[in-house]
Amino acid sequence: MQLITDQEIAKDHGRPMVIALGSFDGVHQGHQVIIRETVQQAKAMNAMSGVFTFHPHPLKVLAPERAPGLITALSQKRRILSELGVDCLILKAFNLEFATTDFRDFVETYLFKSLKVKGIVIGEDFRFGRGSEGNVQRMEELGQELGFQVTVFDTIQVEGKEVRSTLIRDLIITGQMTRLITYLGRPFSMIGKVTHGDGRGRNLGFPTANLSLAVDYVIPAYGVYAVNVLLGDKQYPGVANIGIRPTFDKRDLSVEIHIMDFSDNLYNQIVEVELMQMVRPERSFASSTELIAQINRDVQQARQILSC
Repeated sequence: MQLITDQEIAKDHGRPMVIALGSFDGVHQGHQVIIRETVQQAKAMNAMSGVFTFHPHPLKVLAPERAPGLITALSQKRRILSELGVDCLILKAFNLEFATTDFRDFVETYLFKSLKVKGIVIGEDFRFGRGSEGNVQRMEELGQELGFQVTVFDTIQVEGKEVRSTLIRDLIITGQMTRLITYLGRPFSMIGKVTHGDGRGRNLGFPTANLSLAVDYVIPAYGVYAVNVLLGDKQYPGVANIGIRPTFDKRDLSVEIHIMDFSDNLYNQIVEVELMQMVRPERSFASSTELIAQINRDVQQARQILSC
């Protein structure tokens, strides 16, 4: 999949495009319906399929205090879109100057003239520009005027619930990882670099990798999780503790991973951790002996969950 950044949007990309337009944080089941339709229309029109999105999340610029935790890092989004058959990811830098762009100017300059769109696919809640002046109705009017097709999707429902990023975040925050898969379409995962920790896990007999998260993810409920650890093209079963380690009087967030039956050095390597199911909430223990006994039970329960 081709990545088109700010400097490349105005270049000649060979063929016209059909694009899906939006934030697409998470690329959840609702987003996937829009993206699959985009790919299908592009093939029918002998055009390229594209996803036009923004980085960082607009609220990170406009109202940082209200900016949500991310469901996917950019690298994850690129991989998922590629797997869905998208030809191009158009990544527009979002800043205060761009936030004041007139909606018509945006459509004419970026979509119609530069990308030569033949079709645009959006959700019913599409909003763009100052005062949210860009909406479904205005997009349809511009489509008729400029000569491109506009397809609008109602919010997708799965098992009677509207699939939105807010639902996905709520399920992550409350640790409902198995239920989450129904709406996200895959396990929630986090990418990070393995850094040096305090070595306490090794002293307890369960060596752990301390993960420095790549982006400001939405943070799951504090607790112990059965996880799959993705390292390169290999997958390993593991247990992750996400929280503040109250037993050791810590208060800073940590993500610690114990990979089962694994002894290689992971320092400075990039890993992705899929959270499959919560084993238990985080709690404090009176002694190391009590904690070790509980970790043993956690590992055994995680093995059952992961069937390993």
